[in-house]
Amino acid sequence: MADEIENLKRENEHLKERIKWYESQIEQMETLINQYNELVRREFDNLENVVNKMGTHEIIDPVTRVYSRDHMLAYLNFIYSKAFEMNLKCALIFFDIDDFEQRTKMLEKQEIDILMREIGKFLKNAVRVPLDMVARIGFDEFLILVTETPRENVISIAKRINKSFAAQKFEIDGKMIGMTCTISVVTFPEDSQEIAKLLDLGEKLLEIGKQKGKNMVIFSE
Repeated sequence: MADEIENLKRENEHLKERIKWYESQIEQMETLINQYNELVRREFDNLENVVNKMGTHEIIDPVTRVYSRDHMLAYLNFIYSKAFEMNLKCALIFFDIDDFEQRTKMLEKQEIDILMREIGKFLKNAVRVPLDMVARIGFDEFLILVTETPRENVISIAKRINKSFAAQKFEIDGKMIGMTCTISVVTFPEDSQEIAKLLDLGEKLLEIGKQKGKNMVIFSE
């Protein structure tokens, strides 16, 4: 009985330490997000106008309502500037829909926009927004930034997204649309310590996944 009590005490202390660690990581990322948002506010006089603006500086993609490619790249550069200073770890999940044109050829443009917005919602619900960021970087390609998460956990998240998306049915004006996706995962600093090389590797792995048959999660061993 005494041994069991001691074991419970040790487990309790371990859990307390893990809780403190997670709280510190959340605080750290919230601080970074706040710092970046302040930089955005300084750069643009009216944030609301920027959000609604079409152009190279748009923050939110108007169709999917996730972040734009430009905003994600700017944020990645900001995170990179802090990475070594704060010993940050991050991962990029590249998400590309398989055979999108073929799967949606029966839909009108407006219906495709609605479908893309639902996919944006699906991805935001799959991660820890706002600590993790989702951006649209191509017509049917998305990029997810995952922060302070072990590599093996990020791969598990990617596999869960892949499986859930394949099982998901999107109802668009009475039509049930089912699709699959190919996903690649790259991590900083394991795969590279340069953002440009990480982005390039993620795209290359994505292409390899497409060539191997699609509907899979691929990452460097």
